[in-house]
Amino acid sequence: GDDVIDNDIRTYLLAQAAVTAIVGTAVFSGKAPQKTTPPYCVVEQTGGAPEQHAGGVSGLKRADVEIRCHGKT
Repeated sequence: GDDVIDNDIRTYLLAQAAVTAIVGTAVFSGKAPQKTTPPYCVVEQTGGAPEQHAGGVSGLKRADVEIRCHGKT
């Protein structure tokens, strides 16, 4: 994954009261540490590509991001 994108989304999720009410600070980039006890979320970029426009590559990148949330049950 792209650590910058993963970390930015992680920061955003941790600023959301609805998320932290459920998982606290257990939002991880890439993968959760072994033996992490649910509930927790994992943010990972799973793909992406440079964006194109009529003049060629725009300098922007499309990112495919997956957010997996694991519950107690």
